[in-house]
Amino acid sequence: MNRTWKKIAALAAAAALGVPASAELTTGRIGNIFTTGDEVRFHCTDAGTPAPEFEVRNWRQETVRSGTLSAEIRLHGLPPGYYTIGAGTEWTPFAVVADPAELRRTSEGFYGIDSALSWIGCGAPEAGENMFAGGADLARLLGVSIVRDRLGWNDTQPGPDGKTDWKQFLACARLLRERGLEVLTVFHDAPSAMRRRNRTLPDDLREVYAYARSLAAGLGPELNALEFWNEQNADWFCHDPVWELAAAHKAAALGIRSVRPQLAVITGGLTEWFPKPVRYFERFLANGTYAYFDAAAFHLYGPLSSYPEFVSGLNAAYAARKLAPKPLWITESGTHCEGYGQVDPVFQRGKAYPFEVNEAFFDRREHSFAQNRLLAEFTVKSAVVMQSLGIARNFPFVLLPYNERGNRKVWGMMTWDYRVTPQFAAYANLCAQLGNLRCLGRLETPPEVAAYLYGDDAGSQTVVYWLRSGTVDEHALWHQYTVEELEAYDRSAATAEFTLTLPGQAKELRQTDLMGAVTRLPGGTELRLAAERFPRYLSGVRGLRPAIPAPAVPRNAAPDAASDTSIVLQLTPDDNRRITDQQSMTLELPAAFRLSVYNFGEREQTGTLSVNEEITVSGLPGTVTVPPGGRVQLEILVTAFHGSAAHGELRFGGSFGGRPIPPLTAFALFPARLAELFRPVPVDPGNGSRWVPESSGTFTRKEDGGFRVDFTGCGDDKWVYPMLPLTGEERANGELAAIAFSVRAEQREGSGYNNAFAVLQDSGGTKSFLPIPNPTAEWRRIYVLPADLPDALRGDALRPERLSIGFNPGSRFLDYQIRDLVLYYRK
Repeated sequence: MNRTWKKIAALAAAAALGVPASAELTTGRIGNIFTTGDEVRFHCTDAGTPAPEFEVRNWRQETVRSGTLSAEIRLHGLPPGYYTIGAGTEWTPFAVVADPAELRRTSEGFYGIDSALSWIGCGAPEAGENMFAGGADLARLLGVSIVRDRLGWNDTQPGPDGKTDWKQFLACARLLRERGLEVLTVFHDAPSAMRRRNRTLPDDLREVYAYARSLAAGLGPELNALEFWNEQNADWFCHDPVWELAAAHKAAALGIRSVRPQLAVITGGLTEWFPKPVRYFERFLANGTYAYFDAAAFHLYGPLSSYPEFVSGLNAAYAARKLAPKPLWITESGTHCEGYGQVDPVFQRGKAYPFEVNEAFFDRREHSFAQNRLLAEFTVKSAVVMQSLGIARNFPFVLLPYNERGNRKVWGMMTWDYRVTPQFAAYANLCAQLGNLRCLGRLETPPEVAAYLYGDDAGSQTVVYWLRSGTVDEHALWHQYTVEELEAYDRSAATAEFTLTLPGQAKELRQTDLMGAVTRLPGGTELRLAAERFPRYLSGVRGLRPAIPAPAVPRNAAPDAASDTSIVLQLTPDDNRRITDQQSMTLELPAAFRLSVYNFGEREQTGTLSVNEEITVSGLPGTVTVPPGGRVQLEILVTAFHGSAAHGELRFGGSFGGRPIPPLTAFALFPARLAELFRPVPVDPGNGSRWVPESSGTFTRKEDGGFRVDFTGCGDDKWVYPMLPLTGEERANGELAAIAFSVRAEQREGSGYNNAFAVLQDSGGTKSFLPIPNPTAEWRRIYVLPADLPDALRGDALRPERLSIGFNPGSRFLDYQIRDLVLYYRK
């Protein structure tokens, strides 16, 4: 590992300085990261004659040191910060961060990092090497309290025999623990042999329970928390509905706690990339899961301005069920607003390197300096705003380098040649400045300034403040800034002055910039400060009170002793095509299901089952007896729905041993009710002739009214959304309530879809995207209710003049057809 790292560092540094190819410039430090108290030294061989001049610049690109390149370069007295050393136009980064051994942290441990060490760390630029130990070292240098890692169930238990091999997953957990770090591991991806009926989750919950027990026993001694599943509300990680996921989560939690009850059980992180993650969580709670988790996890990638509404919505979901909020962990956080990587890959095809380079590294783009500074700014602001809202823990995504979307979207606090970025240095400084403090709340300031107050038990306080920025604060979830926009923003030197009144303050104060450089300020009772886009820290103040106090981080509630949590219900349909998405299903009655009753207790249990009054069900017996560790499967038939709306619930409960069991709640759309509640308007697309081609590929109409699209030459930019202009008769019907259509689609190379939408366009040209289930090669009836998805669809958006239905397929060729299109309007 050390040998590999030094090779990479020497290669990059020598190339950047423009010295002879035989030269080696090394620091002996992973990422070129030093800690305070270290002497910053670069070693160079064969500097050339005459030796070139070098400069050292700080993160503001101000020259702070200079000299002539020599065999050894010593840089004395550099404060914490992000720096570059170089000559001419090429620069090599390095950083000075606080010594992790000297950091003090609160017991809450808010600051974490998503390392994905066992996953991303498998590949280093040098073929056949990994970054496991190096990644663990980086996490320690960052100064965080806890690290998130990943584990593939199918990687550790690939066969049907139940045998496990913990591979690098156990080794990485140990590496992190050895460095004094807490470890959270998320696990998902069940082996295919367990998924004979289900699409993602095991058919038999006993297999979930058994694996969770094995995991808690095998890795548990190295872990502090386990997170069951990842982004289960998105179809790239889970195709099964929320009530199936909830049942599997219960089995996993029971398995973990049966072996290591002290391990925290965390819900899988829900992503905001799919609509209404909070509603998904509401439905998860409706399945009686409250007793089965210690903290709830979400992934946030939106603007800072979206955080308060998200937290209030989550608290409302608890309140609706008369439940106290549990701790909230943001197990992934980040942004897309910096746009795709603007810098060519570090490793170039056709160049000679001192080691064999992994082929994949030739395509992985990097961020520009402006992009890196934006990410440093965002990461710090994001964490502070989260703490002010009572969020318990935050894990920015991601520590090690990682690219998505055809290698254009760049993630990671290190570059692909494993050199430090401004984001790493800024986050390390944040951990050093605030890691031992609690957020007390927000101070009263002018509207263009944000200022947050932190303090410790001894009364010492720190103020974090910055100039509010539309670029970071208000960007849309999907928005990516252009090169020109980012360069203009990066050149901006806007500031806003404000006055901070310091009661009884007389001592000298300390102001620390984004990266860690300190300026001493005179004390007094009133201080005039200038806020810029980059956060600053003012330390040494006392006696301030927040205008908006930060809510206390919730504590995990005591378990409900009244319920028997060992009994778990599971409901599966006779036909998976009934499942609409991760939150609902479509039911034409009568509908057959299998209701399974599991007993994860240690003794035989006998009880009764019940169902809500909204539905009529046949097939439920008077009593059910389940042996310990066993299950009973019941074939039931839903024959009638008595609700007043088009949506309804199938809610099953019961009592075993005189104690209630947690409910199972499935959510369904009953399409027969649409024609009763709304006015149907059939739409005739004229055998496909009315659809206007809109696609990145070559669009051809077929004789059967369908379409064929050839995406040759489109790369990753594959989309087809033919548009149908609605006639006056089709749109002059008031407010749209629902859309129904049948679709089938076939890809000739693969079957994946990145997105699928019905798109409404109003008279002003505004488009509203309504996610729809991915199509299949067989005809599938799709129902979309705009009032449900996406959020806040109102007014003109429900009076569309144009309708598009399409997809972002994964393959180069797509054939698809739409028929039986009906629009439903409110009466």
